[in-house]
Amino acid sequence: MNLDKAKKINWDWPRFWEETGNDLQLCKELVELFLVSAKGLIEEMEKALEKGHLSILKEKAHSLKGAAGTIYLEDVRERALRIEREDLPPEQYQKLISEIKVLCNYFADEVQECLSS
Repeated sequence: MNLDKAKKINWDWPRFWEETGNDLQLCKELVELFLVSAKGLIEEMEKALEKGHLSILKEKAHSLKGAAGTIYLEDVRERALRIEREDLPPEQYQKLISEIKVLCNYFADEVQECLSS
């Protein structure tokens, strides 16, 4: 496991590894589940924002926050928490969603290398 890459994306790999009982297969399954669910939640958040449905946006952000927290992906969790809790102008919500997308894409790319080493 390359801890430098985990730190770069603010992923608490050691804690995640410990919480999964050092089970590499379980780690892979949880990460894959996160990536699939995050993609869908982000899409739903974007649609809710477009339609001005802030309660749905915040509900989906709450779900994403929990999913990111489960795998200790702190940068995503923190941004989802901001969307869930703060009253912001639409462009600020969009900025946070865009940042979450970038972080998730970067995580998806980097985690493949981390979990295979």
